[in-house]
Amino acid sequence: TNDFVKFPITRSTVPYTVFAFARVLGNGRLISDDSNWIMGNYQGSQNAYHANTWVMGPYAAGPTGNGWRSHCVTGDYTNDNWKVYANGVKLAENNNGSTGFTNITWGAWNSGSEPCAGNFGVFLIYDRVLTDAEILQNHEALRGRYGI
Repeated sequence: TNDFVKFPITRSTVPYTVFAFARVLGNGRLISDDSNWIMGNYQGSQNAYHANTWVMGPYAAGPTGNGWRSHCVTGDYTNDNWKVYANGVKLAENNNGSTGFTNITWGAWNSGSEPCAGNFGVFLIYDRVLTDAEILQNHEALRGRYGI
């Protein structure tokens, strides 16, 4: 089906961390928003992060396959610093991002486009950028539930 869930949460120009344990079962956008923000799955890649420009492109290295994994992205608009993690490991940190998310969505983009089936175990949004140690702590505390 093309079911999706939209949350009226916006973090466009303020610091944030989004952390999720998810398993993708399709090729669309599993975690996205109303603008052009992508976290995790995009066109079959598990490691994309698009904060309205690519922080980490969809075909970059990182974990692959349809198993459970932790995804984490951070955005600091003021300091122009953007990070992406998979399974507790930082995959990229740069100043390529542009803006955060508007109405974060599970299972599709922009109210139904590019649908993607998947499962969610944990989904956390913080109103600050977590440190590398805090991101690893979240991953380590929860990974056993998902066989990671």
